[in-house]
Amino acid sequence: MRRAIRGISAITLALTCLAVTGCGTIHSDSSLSANSIGTSQTKSTNPQQQNQTDEVKNPQKSTTVSSQVKSSHSANQNSSSTINSTKTNIFLGKNVQFITNSGMPNAIPNGYTDQHTQLTYYRNKFQKIESFTGTLHHKTFILDFYNSIPNGIAVGVSYNHQPVYFGWGPSPVFDILHFVGDSILLGSPSAGAYMAINLMNGHLMTHTKQIVKLKGYSGLQPPKYILGLPGTHYPIQIPNIKKS
Repeated sequence: MRRAIRGISAITLALTCLAVTGCGTIHSDSSLSANSIGTSQTKSTNPQQQNQTDEVKNPQKSTTVSSQVKSSHSANQNSSSTINSTKTNIFLGKNVQFITNSGMPNAIPNGYTDQHTQLTYYRNKFQKIESFTGTLHHKTFILDFYNSIPNGIAVGVSYNHQPVYFGWGPSPVFDILHFVGDSILLGSPSAGAYMAINLMNGHLMTHTKQIVKLKGYSGLQPPKYILGLPGTHYPIQIPNIKKS
């Protein structure tokens, strides 16, 4: 009888321990679930990851913003191009003088060789015809034209007392058409040959689109007087002086 009671007690104790162990397991699973929820909340509150998630969910919104930025940038470029184009239609030089006598200044020193054209100036080979001088951005520029038999007319330019260009014009004989922006436009309309020289650095412009913007007149007929110098009526033709 006592052995039966002890057996029942042992069984009861075993069941009680199993129940307690089961409760512990449930408690551990509950803790794991809570930790998982905490991790999920941490990810959702990360701003960088949240933005990436929003972009993935709504790619159209991201594309629209990018397109608006590009459109704004293009508008600024167009505006800037318009301003620059307007400025180039006005000559920025001041106090321009036209000189044809013995008092003509020297843009190019004797013996100077232009590194781009490889043309060397010698006084005994290039006879000076006429000159323009003035200020451009508060510094002096000199524009000289020379006659060289039988080659034609050469051009010399200095800026701030430094030579920046010495070479041939767009054709053996040409006209002075337009002082515009920082440049001088030269051309022979009958030959369809044009060239613009920057009076500050000697850079050349010969592309048709560039020339059209700098012409300052329409059609093939050249102007009667040099354009870009208000209040003056200087002839566009450069005298082709021959040696005696």
